[in-house]
Amino acid sequence: MLAAQVIPKALTTSQAHFCRAAFVRGLRAARREVLSMSSISGGGTSDSGSVRLVLIGDVHHQWDEQDVIALKHLQPDVALFVGDFGEEVVELVQTIKQQVDAHNIPAAYVLGNHDAWHSLSKNDLSGAGDPRLAGTQAQLQILGQDHVGFSCKQFPAHRLSIVGARPFSAGGSSWNRAAKFNHIMFNVNSMEASAARIADNIVRQPAEHAVVVMAHNGPAGLGQQQYDICGRDWLEKAGDHGDPDLQEALLTAAHANRPAALAVFGHMHHMLKGGERRRQMVHIDAHSGTVLINCAVVPRWSEDLATQGNGNHGSLHHFTIVNMAADHYVQSASHVWVSVSGSNCQTLQHEDLVWTNSLRDGQLIRTYLSTGGAWITANRPESNAAYVTKVVSSYHGKSASKLTK
Repeated sequence: MLAAQVIPKALTTSQAHFCRAAFVRGLRAARREVLSMSSISGGGTSDSGSVRLVLIGDVHHQWDEQDVIALKHLQPDVALFVGDFGEEVVELVQTIKQQVDAHNIPAAYVLGNHDAWHSLSKNDLSGAGDPRLAGTQAQLQILGQDHVGFSCKQFPAHRLSIVGARPFSAGGSSWNRAAKFNHIMFNVNSMEASAARIADNIVRQPAEHAVVVMAHNGPAGLGQQQYDICGRDWLEKAGDHGDPDLQEALLTAAHANRPAALAVFGHMHHMLKGGERRRQMVHIDAHSGTVLINCAVVPRWSEDLATQGNGNHGSLHHFTIVNMAADHYVQSASHVWVSVSGSNCQTLQHEDLVWTNSLRDGQLIRTYLSTGGAWITANRPESNAAYVTKVVSSYHGKSASKLTK
């Protein structure tokens, strides 16, 4: 797909206009405040022992040579792809893997429900030799050990472990929809068995490693409203569309005194149905301290309208950057758009998600969630014990003032 094809045909004219207008408004502000090379691109994180993760949300066919140039420009310590590359587009997965490897970018992948488009919900699958599984199996073979679904990948140089949740998740509480698929592909036969496998992979990571859990869909329990990070927005009645097994795995690991520092996922797109409201894309668990980030900004391509007055026809490519400190907490997280025009590559700040004030009194941290307009002040737990979070904010037009224990 050419970079110029940045608004998918699936969008209506009004939706495309809304997306484009929103991007332009953000870009005009961002152009006035281009980030320095040291803050976003060029050289990775500056603090000794800190780690920069670059997250790639749902691709949905939108990846080309400019994307790998933009990714290289961001210089990640590790790149994380959360799936939905296409409807079992094996050639695209192979291209991405080859490009990322050719640029020597450490990476981990988890495949999404679109990546098992022809087999996920087919409960008449005959077994591993069923031809409807061929595309799914080919993608897993291409990704090899870099695919972390129901597995893990360790990066000892960064004291980092990436633990994969259940791959190919379509979200929601139903196990039966993909029961046959999960049995054949992974020999996992229930939500409880899935949760146990994920939790076991978390708790057995080296004590000196930060644990990042990587999934296609987020955990249950975070979808009370349509705009919540895992809220169901395509039906009139709001509902939770998170994964119960991931929720249980994160809780089990936290109770074992080994909570994840970060959980990243996609699937639930940032624009709600109708294209007039945006989803909350970050959540901080008040008990474990785990930061949860949804990186599914879709479409992830847009025209760089700000350059067109100069006769250029550049494109913008979305990524989410997470900087983690040496002692395993999330320092900052931002959605960014990288402008690629010919050989020119420039990073623009699109939206801060989380950042932690550098002034700390002992273990006291102030973290700002710009998408919710909320300051969260928390006592970071020593030995990952529980802590108390206080939120006083205006959240999606509704006043919120609460103490969570």
